[in-house]
Amino acid sequence: MKAAWAAPLTRLTGPLREPTSRRK
Repeated sequence: MKAAWAAPLTRLTGPLREPTSRRK
């Protein structure tokens, strides 16, 4: 059940937490 909101949360926080790592 946690994955229900965890999935979209990680997708939004993913690029926000480490945008330089993904852009690099």
